[in-house]
Amino acid sequence: MMQLALNFDLLPLNPDDWNLTQELAEELHEKFYIRSIKLLRDSVPGGKQWQELMSWLDEPIVDDNRPFSFATCCKVIGIEDPEANRETIKKYLTM
Repeated sequence: MMQLALNFDLLPLNPDDWNLTQELAEELHEKFYIRSIKLLRDSVPGGKQWQELMSWLDEPIVDDNRPFSFATCCKVIGIEDPEANRETIKKYLTM
């Protein structure tokens, strides 16, 4: 297995240093959200990918703005009730 060497001096660890526009941040969250739901839909129930995506979906809804958490993705793309959205997604997955 090949290991990648990362030079953390080149990687800004403070999000304020990333110079992301609000528009780009919203687009990235939306794409991540949509891709995650599609992958979840297409994953084998109980498989590794499915379990990881369900963990993301089932994370507690907290208002701490963790980048790309389910709650943050919902908030950024304008979904006002992440809990209701979560339940809708789960119903959709059982169809």
